[in-house]
Amino acid sequence: MAEAEAGGSGGGGGGGIDPTACATYNYDVINTGREVLAQVITIIEGNLTLAVNAMIDKPAVEAAAGLLMEAYPDLDELLGAAAPENGAA
Repeated sequence: MAEAEAGGSGGGGGGGIDPTACATYNYDVINTGREVLAQVITIIEGNLTLAVNAMIDKPAVEAAAGLLMEAYPDLDELLGAAAPENGAA
């Protein structure tokens, strides 16, 4: 119990985790976030494809495209990618 209270790796709620003391902690958190965003983006891309193929549901296309355009910058920010200075891709 003293180890967990002192920030050790003992069981519990994780309130004592020190990211500087655990070299893989930050990597694991970022990698988990990356995987979640990748799964979300895959679902949104599928929805966008279905809406485009239907060719009758313009609001669904715009909604899916908007979500996708919001998800990619989130992924870039999570992974530390810098946006191009001149706005070009």
